[in-house]
Amino acid sequence: MGKDRKRAAGVAGTASELVAWLRTRPNLQVSTPRSGSIGTAALPTKVVDIAISSTAVNEASDCPVRACVDFLTWPNAGDNVYGIAEPSVLRLYLSDVRYGGRNHLLAIGVEGGDQTDLKEFLPEAERLIASADAPVSQAPS
Repeated sequence: MGKDRKRAAGVAGTASELVAWLRTRPNLQVSTPRSGSIGTAALPTKVVDIAISSTAVNEASDCPVRACVDFLTWPNAGDNVYGIAEPSVLRLYLSDVRYGGRNHLLAIGVEGGDQTDLKEFLPEAERLIASADAPVSQAPS
């Protein structure tokens, strides 16, 4: 999602494309993607941690802290967007899946109030993510 709160032009709806685009956002600090999996089907996943850059410029007029950045939306979301406020950290799990005869991007986010909060909550969240089951399959490459 760009600053105009619309889907960013030229970004395909795949895990690789979304991670590449997120890494170009100067207001975000995005980790190097690593491999992971989602669910009982062990769907291959790209995992990144996202935080507000130390040089970020605030993007939200109603931000209660130094910087807030909105960066995700979804089809038919209207004005609904997702972002984080400093010092929050988001762990994002992204998997290219197929259902209903079409490819889709499956995204799971786990947000912590800061890095310590995220680290403390991750074991429980990762157990839940590993147990997920849905009628989806890995999208063909």
